[in-house]
Amino acid sequence: MSEEQGLSEITIQGRNFMLQKFLIYLHEQKRNLMEITPIFIDEYIEKKCSNNKYSRRTIQSDLTDIRLFLRYAQNQNWCQKNLADSIKTPRIYKNELLPSAPNWKDVKELLIKTKTDYPTDIRDYAILMLLSIYGMRRSEVRNLRLEDIDWRNETISIRRKKTSKSQLLPLSPSVGEAILNYLKNIRQNNCSAREIFLCMNAPYRSLCSGSISTIVSRRLEPLNLKIKHHGAHALRHACATFLINEGIPLKEISDYLGHQELDSTRIYAKVDLTNLRKVSADLKLGDLL
Repeated sequence: MSEEQGLSEITIQGRNFMLQKFLIYLHEQKRNLMEITPIFIDEYIEKKCSNNKYSRRTIQSDLTDIRLFLRYAQNQNWCQKNLADSIKTPRIYKNELLPSAPNWKDVKELLIKTKTDYPTDIRDYAILMLLSIYGMRRSEVRNLRLEDIDWRNETISIRRKKTSKSQLLPLSPSVGEAILNYLKNIRQNNCSAREIFLCMNAPYRSLCSGSISTIVSRRLEPLNLKIKHHGAHALRHACATFLINEGIPLKEISDYLGHQELDSTRIYAKVDLTNLRKVSADLKLGDLL
């Protein structure tokens, strides 16, 4: 898939994970591929939706992956002919879903309340700063390693999830101070892990991506914000929306956030067009807070 469709390794892993769940369900129902029908697939999706709050976009993504898999299975004579073509996905209108994110005032309140001398707060504050100032994805924070910070040249190297490439950015003084405080005073530096952010208790393993979102959700909840999602991506949305409202050109924001396509950034321009202003195009990270 990486060669034929140009997909990133992360995207391939996500598709494989989804298909594994589908095949596990198939096994649990004591069915084989040749016995799959459109009704069976509908029942599978209905069961998933009954246990979780899935958006139409998620349903579309899952059904698309299943259809691609069944198209391959048809070519191998593993399932009924024309089964893949019978799968219909929900129609998604371009940019129909506006990002749900806290405004910048709420982000600053979040950071102020987290900035304490309590050990867990010191770690979480550094994580929240990276998510807010750089708009990093949770996996990008989770994968950030000690060697990715160049203290002498004041730069940070971010391995972007979508492109699997490293991006070198200036290290904001406020972000650098937050990370340094955690590294010097909290992190267990006698362990072998190279990832920057570790669990607070032994064994001191690196945090998983889900833990990053849990940290954000737990910190946002007391603010009682009326937003749909409280995970790490909410702060990425907040960062993008802030930059849009500051008048930063879309192309620069797209590059800054590590988007593959400009359309991924353009959706944020729908959030608050009335606040767009002509300001300097320089990304002065220290001025964000």
